[in-house]
Amino acid sequence: MAWATSLQDIAGLPIEADIDQRIIPILLKIDSAGLLVDQLRGFGIEVISEEDEGWIIGASVDAFNKLLAKINRFDSATNQGTAYLWEIDSGIGWKREYVLSADLQQKLDNLSDDEVLDLDISIACNIHVPDKPIRNEGETQQRYDQRMERWMEKVNKRDEVQDARMEQFSRIVSHYGSIIQTFDYSDSFGIRAKILVKGLKDILYNYPYVFEIQEHDYLEGIFNAVNEDGVAQVQINAPPNDAPKVCIIDSGIMEGHRLLNPAIDHLASKNYVPGEDTVADHAPGGGHGTRVAGAALYPYDIPADGNINLPFWIQNARILNRRAKLSDNIFLPNLMQQIVNDFSPTKIYNLSVSSSAPCQTNHMSLWATAIDKLMWERDILFVVAVGNLFKYGVPGRPGIHDFIVGGNAYPRYLLTERYCRVANPAQSSFALSVGSVTIGEYEDDDRISFGKTFGNYPAPSPFSRTGPGLWGMIKPDVVEFGGDLVREKGQRVNIIEHHTTSPQLVKSIETSQEALGKDSVGTSYAAPKVAHIAAVLQHTFRTESCLFHRGLIVQSARLPDYALHQPGEDHLRHFGYGVPSIFRALDNNTRRVTLFATGSINAKHTDIYTLRIPNQIRRPGADFQVMIEVTLSYKASPRRTRKRTSSYLSTWLDWKSSKLGESLDDFTRRVINVADEQEGEIVEAGEWEEEYTEIPWKIRERGNWGQVQTFKRQDSTLQKDWAILEANALPSEFNLAVLGHRGWSIDLEQEVPYALFVSLEILNPEIGIDIYNAIRVENEIEIPVQVAVQV
Repeated sequence: MAWATSLQDIAGLPIEADIDQRIIPILLKIDSAGLLVDQLRGFGIEVISEEDEGWIIGASVDAFNKLLAKINRFDSATNQGTAYLWEIDSGIGWKREYVLSADLQQKLDNLSDDEVLDLDISIACNIHVPDKPIRNEGETQQRYDQRMERWMEKVNKRDEVQDARMEQFSRIVSHYGSIIQTFDYSDSFGIRAKILVKGLKDILYNYPYVFEIQEHDYLEGIFNAVNEDGVAQVQINAPPNDAPKVCIIDSGIMEGHRLLNPAIDHLASKNYVPGEDTVADHAPGGGHGTRVAGAALYPYDIPADGNINLPFWIQNARILNRRAKLSDNIFLPNLMQQIVNDFSPTKIYNLSVSSSAPCQTNHMSLWATAIDKLMWERDILFVVAVGNLFKYGVPGRPGIHDFIVGGNAYPRYLLTERYCRVANPAQSSFALSVGSVTIGEYEDDDRISFGKTFGNYPAPSPFSRTGPGLWGMIKPDVVEFGGDLVREKGQRVNIIEHHTTSPQLVKSIETSQEALGKDSVGTSYAAPKVAHIAAVLQHTFRTESCLFHRGLIVQSARLPDYALHQPGEDHLRHFGYGVPSIFRALDNNTRRVTLFATGSINAKHTDIYTLRIPNQIRRPGADFQVMIEVTLSYKASPRRTRKRTSSYLSTWLDWKSSKLGESLDDFTRRVINVADEQEGEIVEAGEWEEEYTEIPWKIRERGNWGQVQTFKRQDSTLQKDWAILEANALPSEFNLAVLGHRGWSIDLEQEVPYALFVSLEILNPEIGIDIYNAIRVENEIEIPVQVAVQV
């Protein structure tokens, strides 16, 4: 057998003594339409991870005895499951391609066995335990105690397996190096280790439970800044005691800065940098965390005089050292959990630091999954910058200058160069990932801003990374004004910051002589502007969850005017859903009305909502345009060993709307007759297809249905779509359904929370109809009507 041969080929290396030869790694391809991944247990195969196109990394736990027995009984009417196994590879040649990161695949042959690597290693431990039982109404104490006892038995069994697997792997690593830190993802372990290359090879080819190995992802550098004078003379008033708190995870903050000090929650400040005992911002050139904190408090401008009542508190979590770098001894998944524990009950966390490399596209990263896990388990929101491109490249990481000199002009390189993909952890499924658009425009005889050459305003910032995220997710989710760069005209490609195209930011005078400056740009300063909106929404909607605030931010976002009516794939890759607006998020007015519903739903169920549209708006002859916007925000339990949104999450949701003229009864019958669910696609019964006209949504449920090609709504956990209709074409009744679908969980009763938003807005400014009051009167009895139905 190839597995035994592999062990013999590496004879003499210590790992062989720690491997059970009956547990054999295997690569197999299944027909996922006919065989659920978890059903492989019946073949004696533990699922290690799910890959693309039906491929599964597994491990036979009994040397293929069960699988061979089923194959031998293939003709039996009761043993047809093997028909869904299309290909089986029990060798080891596949491991390099499927387990190693692309960078390690390329460089492995050029590394000597005695080199030491900093590695992030992922080890599967798929022992499913359902949620802790909740006592049902009317249930006896004895019955509940019995269910709790069975649940504890499962928990103890999982813990025993996890402990044994971790101990086994620790023994293996001890032959070649050391484990720095670990993080438990329930279905797997994330491990940070220093290991010799020969140990990497041994683990890769011989350890059956490994599904991902990559070099440690270092954080990006920070743009150098040039100085500009400026000091604000203004009266700053502290926030109310009960105001929200925003935790800035960064390089520290100059807490004594007169523009920041009144809002600093001094007692909460914490340093996480080993060997340094300070919470101050020592990042060169005016600091970084100080600038980020300032952008959160003053997202639009910093007044030169007058009174300012600060809206929320700032908390300081210092993770970058004096050189604005992350210590090698910090393991980011553990750090995220520690910060959330330390700053609880804070709900909003701004993370304006990211890796220098583009995110991997195989599995959700250790860092991003830790954020997803924390957001699933707690009512919190991470606002994450998508990362910056270097102006000038470094070895292995080309920059803007390199792309242009190589013939890839702005903005094309943002869409064609893999190095421009969003940086880890901005691919997180639940975090609100923020990109940057340009501020102002600049041109003189010698220089021109990148945005000026774009031809439309605002333009994508030349340093802002682009989507999509993993598995077709729309990333960034939103963008804000993080600035632009200026380059020389002609053949020379010298690139600089310029005050005309840079945001005004607070600076640390510990590393700069100025308290303010327009001298630095980046997605780092776009993200806190979105965190500002989140904090204001938290203060306004105190009883609502962060899931609600997250969805309302996206509902308020809008693409630039030049892309709104005719959006394309490139627009979503640059801008996500666009620039959010605190005014659209908070205000119902005569031209715009927003309605919302919150709830929870389990797989195979549907919640239906209806909204009546009055004759006053849709009367014959009404020749103005109305935009309908819908956003669904949800979260569910994640699993690192799975791929695709529909498999990464325990339950996944999507929404469907009624068609033009379709009644509530017809719509209800249609959505409960969903015929099939595959690969995140909805394939529905076709008897209504010709009877009603589809609302012209921009994105839709399939990549070739909407105006925006490639993207699908249901691939993201923030699902926004919009349609622009003539008012006289609006239906009298607009219906929406939120549908629950099975993900990796076998527990179909587990509910996941969601928030749903609908906005109607009159786009023609000259129209005097009061849409808010018209909708309110028409629906004042009950907005919305909810019907829960079994699918």
